[in-house]
Amino acid sequence: MAKARQRAWIRKSSVAVVLGTSLLMMGQGGYAAASASPTQVVQLANDLVGTPYQSSANGPQAFDSAGYVAYVFDKLGVDLPDSLSGLYKSGSPVATSEIQPGDVLFFRSGSGASLNYAGIYLGDQRFAYASRSQGKVIVKDYASAADQLAGARRYIEVEQPADRTPPQETTDSSPVSEFSGKVTSYAKAELGKPYQSGGNGPNGFDSAGFVAYVLGKAGVQADDSISALFKMGQAVTRDQIQAGDVLFFSSGSAASLDYTGIYVGEGKFLYASRSQGKVVEQSFAKVADRFAGARRITEKDSLKQPQPGQPDNGAVTKPSQPQEKPQQPQQPKETASALADRIIATGERFLGTPYKFGAEYEDSGRFDCSSFTQYVYGLNGIKLPRTSRQQATVGTAISKSELRKGDLVFFRSSGSSSDRITHVAIYAGNDRLLHTYGSPGVTYTKFSGTSWEDRVVTMRRVLP
Repeated sequence: MAKARQRAWIRKSSVAVVLGTSLLMMGQGGYAAASASPTQVVQLANDLVGTPYQSSANGPQAFDSAGYVAYVFDKLGVDLPDSLSGLYKSGSPVATSEIQPGDVLFFRSGSGASLNYAGIYLGDQRFAYASRSQGKVIVKDYASAADQLAGARRYIEVEQPADRTPPQETTDSSPVSEFSGKVTSYAKAELGKPYQSGGNGPNGFDSAGFVAYVLGKAGVQADDSISALFKMGQAVTRDQIQAGDVLFFSSGSAASLDYTGIYVGEGKFLYASRSQGKVVEQSFAKVADRFAGARRITEKDSLKQPQPGQPDNGAVTKPSQPQEKPQQPQQPKETASALADRIIATGERFLGTPYKFGAEYEDSGRFDCSSFTQYVYGLNGIKLPRTSRQQATVGTAISKSELRKGDLVFFRSSGSSSDRITHVAIYAGNDRLLHTYGSPGVTYTKFSGTSWEDRVVTMRRVLP
């Protein structure tokens, strides 16, 4: 390819492509950050030039190429996967003629080969990446790698020219209806209300109960279960979402629905958050990779049409509840063993979910060790404190000989002689721990005869 043609596909002066609202920025599982700019991405990418290369490292002392890209964006508030395949599936694809500074370039060694490395385009025909062969982050001329380009992705909005008309709030050309406005208003009125497992208002909610209650206030009677809500109304594609629509999220493509919320415009939705213990506002961009669908639910979708003059009171219908029968034999309570099996099965749904210290799953799609145990036990009706040291104060202390499925095991740091707790794991039976740490994320590990056993501080039984 002639040098002039090599330079033609990227031009510093090329017109920025406006991608619309933050919802439009997300692509097939993408990310966006209103606070970050391409200029900031380029500046930070340049600042890290010279940092050592290290396989599977994601900073700040060393990087591989995917870890370098993920680190730069993470520092600017854009949470990205730190693997080449994960990065390539995220964001919005960018045509070669439209690549801008701050976009990420992906390279492979041949047309049928897997991705080899990724870098951040700096402008002026240069990009930065963590080079295995040179052992550090370097700046490279695009012309020397143009024939290996596999594609480009954009994770933040490009800087918009001054003569551009600001994008509209919604992606649907039709105006938000009076009913949708009521739903949005009623949802905002519940901000800060407590999270309560099984709660459907007015003093506490789980995520489905919150949505059903708000719809009820607007005159739509609905079941307070996620699966029932997902069957109501009309399906809405991501680019058609508008204020008042109901959004659904799952832990993975094949996983069941985890929670639901109400979109209120400007890239935000409200939901009852188990991890934060209340109804909160969330950026759609942060959880777009777990988006499972949206429904537009209106008055005509009500399970029972309200009678004229009947006040809106937020009443909801409990799904599939049989009439109570007198003298019905009491059902036996679930055994501790069955509950433990259910907890382990819940934890297994998240195998491979990335680790990040301080992370809340509903906010970032990642866990640290104690947010993992808190979330998994919480899904099964067991409330735990947030940190591992706090969790080590609940339940009953047990010995290793008493250990059984569903117990929690607490550890000190590797090489430490103190009893300061820094990690927690779920005992899964068969001498295995189910927990999350470092590069494997949520995983199983062997317990006896390993460094994990040497680091035990205490073990606790928290199941009834």
